[in-house]
Amino acid sequence: MQRGCSAGPNRSESTRSSTAAEAPSARQGGSNRYGAAEDEEVPAWKRQLSFRGQPYRYAHHQNGVMGHFQIRVVAASEISEPDWSRVTSNLNINAIAGSGSGTGSALPYVAVSLGKCTVRSSAREAQPDSLGTLRASWPRGMLSVEVMKGDIRPGELPRLAVQVYNQDSIVQSVLSSAVSTVMGSRGSLLGAGELDVSSLLSGGAHLIDTWVELEPKGRVHVHVEYEPKGIQPEKNDVVFLESFARWGDSLVIPPGVPMVVLDSKPPFLLVAFDTFTGREGRLRLHRNTVSLVERLSWLDVSLAMLARPVDALLRTDTGSWCVRKSRPLLQPLIVIVAPLQASLLVAFSALKVALKGVLMGTHAVYQEAVVNN
Repeated sequence: MQRGCSAGPNRSESTRSSTAAEAPSARQGGSNRYGAAEDEEVPAWKRQLSFRGQPYRYAHHQNGVMGHFQIRVVAASEISEPDWSRVTSNLNINAIAGSGSGTGSALPYVAVSLGKCTVRSSAREAQPDSLGTLRASWPRGMLSVEVMKGDIRPGELPRLAVQVYNQDSIVQSVLSSAVSTVMGSRGSLLGAGELDVSSLLSGGAHLIDTWVELEPKGRVHVHVEYEPKGIQPEKNDVVFLESFARWGDSLVIPPGVPMVVLDSKPPFLLVAFDTFTGREGRLRLHRNTVSLVERLSWLDVSLAMLARPVDALLRTDTGSWCVRKSRPLLQPLIVIVAPLQASLLVAFSALKVALKGVLMGTHAVYQEAVVNN
């Protein structure tokens, strides 16, 4: 089965019109009364939540990808034979069409779509059942559907489109096209349905194990899980609601408002935000519903504090003149210092993880000693 839906040169049978690695650019449209651009994936900018007045540095760290659905296609049952199969069976020319037996046959595969991303399973030979329809099973393999930022608009119910097709041979394709033209049939499409995945995105469920009903006949058994992409939010981080969690007529969270994480107990976050009245509101949200847009480390805070006197000086007329004259000389220095700052942040994160591991190990040894005594 196909493992993913990418936009690279080796995307195989999956399709997407835009490159997944493209970060969403800021739209230059109108803005609402809260300062956020309409239909934008970046919240309203607030200086006190940014690093030294800069734009949010992590706003596009997901590269436009919200997350991935991992789908396991288990089986399909009660599906109809292809239209060409019934015609060739009536004309007794199954051997020419390649269907093999007088009862007709099919090689169904399952296609799953969201937005412009479509992935498909392998084709499996279908077997007749006691109802006069066909059934097929897929013993292994996973499908990965990439969820882009624009695939689910605010207020929309997130659904996966599930379709079953027959993998026609060249002769069968010709027959399918002819039968479809003459009889107005579905061609190689055997059935289509939709699966509501809102419970996965909102964190209400971690797994959907269900049969998807198809039209006009049949059903598909699938297991579906969701994994968000991006940095796990922590305490004091600035986050923003993903598009599927935003509602234009919400009476709780104003559109485009950034939120600050007050506490993190995975997979849930306690966040604070400014309400319509300007007062502070608090909500408990699932991690799936938000993405990180800014993180201020101790190094960022320290640099900001050290830079305050310098910033005050540079805002004077003399300071502005010095900046204009020294900018050509400082630009190469900035290029050199930026990687150093990034390296320090990575080193600090690694040290923090190591300290957490040591503390957890020490606590586990202490607990074991208490139990043994």
